[in-house]
Amino acid sequence: MAHTAAADGVCWATDAASRGGQYYFYLSVGSTAIGVVSGPTPKGPWHDPLGQALLANGSSYSPSTEIRDPAVYADPADGSYYIVFGTFNYYIAKLNEDMISLAEQPRYIHVNNIWAGQNGPNRTDDKPFLHSHTQPARGEVPAAPRYYLSYGAFYAISDSPYGPYEFVGTFIAPAKIAPDFRMPSDPEQPWYKQLDYKDRHGSFMTLHNQW
Repeated sequence: MAHTAAADGVCWATDAASRGGQYYFYLSVGSTAIGVVSGPTPKGPWHDPLGQALLANGSSYSPSTEIRDPAVYADPADGSYYIVFGTFNYYIAKLNEDMISLAEQPRYIHVNNIWAGQNGPNRTDDKPFLHSHTQPARGEVPAAPRYYLSYGAFYAISDSPYGPYEFVGTFIAPAKIAPDFRMPSDPEQPWYKQLDYKDRHGSFMTLHNQW
């Protein structure tokens, strides 16, 4: 991958997806670029189909965020795939069917009414993640999916993958954290700045119909 950080072996947050029998691994090349490699199995062998970054600061598209921490989302509503990325300011773009190019210019994701978070009110975090959930239909009306944008220990919900998202709160229940993963509390800080909520990066998935 033709990028300075790649030569230094700098690989930060990652995500993966599959489509058409091929697997795609998206990775942060340091803090300023996102690359993609592809392979026939989840363990490779991997090759670099672009020879350069998929997204990079300083390119023709250079938003007001660090281009890193990718998450790839497959929308069951229409089969589209999206890439979400950024730190504090998030962007989203639909991927082409080849999974290694963008079908559109990335769009800014608005998150409204952020009243809590490890970085304080009105601030998000790094490593965004996107998934959706469809509530059971009532009667004959199919239920529309709801989209969940999560970051750290907090999340927001929208009726569209593009947003805008309404902040909800945290998905962490400290009492249910394994004892070895609990952190010391600070009585001088509000609940949302306690270390139990700090850097809890995660992803959501289903296995045997269980989230």
